[in-house]
Amino acid sequence: MTPGVYRYQRVDVFTDKPFCGNPLAVFTDAQGLDAESMQRIARELHLSETAFVFPAREGTEDYQVRVFAPRSEVNTGGAPTLGTVFALAREAKLDHDGRVVLEARTGPVSVTLVSPMTTMRHPCPEFGEKYTDFDAAAGMLCLTRRDLLQTAPVQAVRCVLPYTLIPVRDVAALSSIQFRRDIWQRTIGKTNAPAVVAFTPEVAAPNTARARVFAPSMGVAEDPATPPAAGCIAAYLLKYGLVAARNEAHFIISQGVEVDRPSEIHVTFQAKDKQIVSLRIGGECVWTGQGEIHVFPPSAG
Repeated sequence: MTPGVYRYQRVDVFTDKPFCGNPLAVFTDAQGLDAESMQRIARELHLSETAFVFPAREGTEDYQVRVFAPRSEVNTGGAPTLGTVFALAREAKLDHDGRVVLEARTGPVSVTLVSPMTTMRHPCPEFGEKYTDFDAAAGMLCLTRRDLLQTAPVQAVRCVLPYTLIPVRDVAALSSIQFRRDIWQRTIGKTNAPAVVAFTPEVAAPNTARARVFAPSMGVAEDPATPPAAGCIAAYLLKYGLVAARNEAHFIISQGVEVDRPSEIHVTFQAKDKQIVSLRIGGECVWTGQGEIHVFPPSAG
């Protein structure tokens, strides 16, 4: 760790309005910070995610990006990736016209910036185990079993991160959810997909679905915008026939309404036999401010 002043930009991702979408801090020059310092800064800022930019270690990428939630380092997801590219473009730190490759925790990530939309390639969703205790799943959300969609399962789906998807009957049921952490801890919190995605396809156009995402294991009570979860929802809707079968489509997943940070996540995919084979996720970004963090040397004592 190198003591000094580290400056960051505040960006709202997956929205075209300030103070909506997913709030993100981007340190566009984090050279000198170690993992412990980045974790402390992320906890201090207490946003869902904080991104730290370094020079790329490999010649094929433009920058290296590390992302921290308040409690742990996480894989580079959609919001920090898109927000980071937006912040770098705002500081004129991009050499390429429209396309950037970032070195992320899981490998290189291709991002395309075409104002006002920024999109990135995502890994295709993979389906995991079904969760068969519907009463526990409903109780965790303070719903009844009748509030869940009866034609589709509760199931784990991975897209960058694993999520447990719980389909809900309608927007009224989704909005009434009160997350029970105590029930979560002894049920889905013990599974390999502890983050919970409640969603409903019963929405008005142009939206395809509306979602709420709870990730207490990462220190996030409710996330206003979760792009990997949106990819999981798109795959789920297609697999279980909750939307018309198609070989390519553009979905809009809304999220964050209940935490007063409405967001729109754009999901574009190609599919074969009801399975997504190519996936891009994107949205708009808004700059909301900037700040600085002073990192002090260890005390002499």
